[in-house]
Amino acid sequence: MRRIDRDKSYVYTTGAADLLYALQDEKQFLKLLADNGKSYKPLLKYLSVHEWDHNVKGSLKLKTMAADLNITQAKLNKQLLEVYTDIWELNDKHSELFNFCNGDEFCFLFSHSYKGYYAFTLWLRQPIQAGGRFSFPFLAGKFGIHNMFIIENMSYEYLNGRLVTEVFCKENYNTSV
Repeated sequence: MRRIDRDKSYVYTTGAADLLYALQDEKQFLKLLADNGKSYKPLLKYLSVHEWDHNVKGSLKLKTMAADLNITQAKLNKQLLEVYTDIWELNDKHSELFNFCNGDEFCFLFSHSYKGYYAFTLWLRQPIQAGGRFSFPFLAGKFGIHNMFIIENMSYEYLNGRLVTEVFCKENYNTSV
């Protein structure tokens, strides 16, 4: 049988505007990277103090940021990706640092039919239910701006003296549900 290659137009690549969208509302995540000694420290400070209108086009924000930080847009793009990647790695290795609300641990597995799947641990006080919808704008750097998911099912695991809820989410394009 002949192998059928996936249409390359469906392969998502992260853009700087998506990364900015993902990072701009998660200032608490940025604080976790503040003292790691990396070259993007001025960018972290800039993102922490600036509020962005979500309706302003991403490319305009990026040009403004690059000029304000006195760096090239290419360097800004590289630093945004590095910050975003470092947050994911920190969450993978030390998810307990992401407990900002003294809540319960939820390990989310986000899956998308052609963009892959990613796990991210969040600590929440609000209970969640299978069948509900879940939006997490931070995922824009992995899935693009669209990031509405349906909670398909949940499982529980007792691990290292604490209960961890595993939440399996799948992309949802039907926003009327």
